[in-house]
Amino acid sequence: LTQLLQRLSLAEPNDPRSYRMMVNAFNWSGQPRAANAALAKLAGIPGQMEWVVAKRAVLVGRDKPKAAVNLIEKSGLDLTTQPSVDVLTAYVENLARAGRQQDALQAARAALVDNNDFAPFHEVHAKALEAASRPAAEVSHALERAIEISPHRASALTALADQAAKSNRTEEALALYDRASTAAPADPAPAWSAIELLVSLEANGDSPDTRVDPRLKQLLASHGHHFGAAELLARRIVSKGGNLERARAFAHRSVILGGGANALATLGWIDLERDKPESAIRFLRRSLAVSPDAAATHFHLGRAPGSLG
Repeated sequence: LTQLLQRLSLAEPNDPRSYRMMVNAFNWSGQPRAANAALAKLAGIPGQMEWVVAKRAVLVGRDKPKAAVNLIEKSGLDLTTQPSVDVLTAYVENLARAGRQQDALQAARAALVDNNDFAPFHEVHAKALEAASRPAAEVSHALERAIEISPHRASALTALADQAAKSNRTEEALALYDRASTAAPADPAPAWSAIELLVSLEANGDSPDTRVDPRLKQLLASHGHHFGAAELLARRIVSKGGNLERARAFAHRSVILGGGANALATLGWIDLERDKPESAIRFLRRSLAVSPDAAATHFHLGRAPGSLG
């Protein structure tokens, strides 16, 4: 993929799209030097400085929020203009992580002075309010203003749903997550958040919610690559005494898609239930190599005949 993108950038040296994809691809594949080189080339294209500064701040801010703040401040960009919204978002987030919550709130409010009808700035304001531990009503009000301006803004709908979930307004949260999914059908995050909310209620002692499994199936029908949904559905099938082969197919899909320790543990558990101890032990031990403190995985491994030699 990166080689193809490099060829595209050579063919169209002034087209920023290939460079942006290169930055994301190199970053995803763990090649920070190559990502920085692509960012440097992108910075030379007119109109791309805001994207470059925002991306650099996000990458640096993962480990060094103060350095990310300095990077943005030295860029000289005007963070009160609409093209700088991504930079302002990174600035507010890193100020908050650096312990400067009030500065983050001040920066967000400054952007709203001349842009009160720009929905993304109200979302940034909500982030700053939450970071500054302001009342939940203030955070919700900022998000509601963003939705009032842009009713189909999925990120604001999702953030408002999160606020409702934190306040135990479950049905309101689910409705907002569903609106966000409709507004951004290519993004599985809102649907997954709704599922996680229902599952968390079950974990806290509520009776099993009949809406979870249909939502999982719907999510996987639209986003078959979602390893979390595949692994969770596999677990639920087993826990309800369902078809083990079907459950294994979902667990195996999750492993292939990068589900990590959880997917491996679930696959091992299923093979244990299928009376396949050797396979079960193999997957459970692979899971423990990634997540050695997982109690449930140790429990299942202890159940496997011959697991202790």
